[in-house]
Amino acid sequence: KIMIALQINSPNRMLYTEVAEPELHENDVRIKIKSSAVCGSDLNNIRKPRNLPQIPGHECSGYVVELGDNASSNIKIGDMVTIFPMIGCMKCKHCKNKDYRECESKKSIGFDLPGTFSEEIVVNQHFVIPVKRDITYDQASLIEYLSCSYRLVMEVREYSASPDTPILIIGDGPVALSNVQMLTYFGYDNITVIGKHDIRLNFADNFGAKYTFKRDQLNSLNKLNKFKVCI
Repeated sequence: KIMIALQINSPNRMLYTEVAEPELHENDVRIKIKSSAVCGSDLNNIRKPRNLPQIPGHECSGYVVELGDNASSNIKIGDMVTIFPMIGCMKCKHCKNKDYRECESKKSIGFDLPGTFSEEIVVNQHFVIPVKRDITYDQASLIEYLSCSYRLVMEVREYSASPDTPILIIGDGPVALSNVQMLTYFGYDNITVIGKHDIRLNFADNFGAKYTFKRDQLNSLNKLNKFKVCI
């Protein structure tokens, strides 16, 4: 069978292309893609592709259309799902502890493996995450992105940082802004952001940052308390 995918054929050049549907193995789940967000790493990959041709994309959501013979009974046809895009070897100590990000042999969807800018994707069941909340497919496609900030908050909490701990975030990109939102959601209220874009620093203000500075205002940082956490 054939499906349509948005494929990188050369640096900075992408084309809608007919490609073969990915093969389903016994532990796999076939997902019909409904939404796929664009990560900054996707843009870098399009400019300087790691492999050619390549289907980029890894922040996605969709619904299950087919299960391999040994796929988990916890996942059913029609379920809304997202994915963890770092596919571990399933043999090393990290994979056995389900810490797939630390696997030294992992392969990344959209970079080493075909990505989610396509009609369908096939993923090993261990990396398929059911979405149990009543949210849209577009919202579900951002779960992986938001999980990066959730992980950061968990790391900050390991330091036993109190809510008023002075936290410095250097940068005002999408992940930095997500960090502000997640930190304030968990009660941290002494966040300073350094950036270079007025509109993004305004977002940081609205998301709960206590102070925002442009790079040419760094002398003002001397008036603040010493930071306990730097991101």
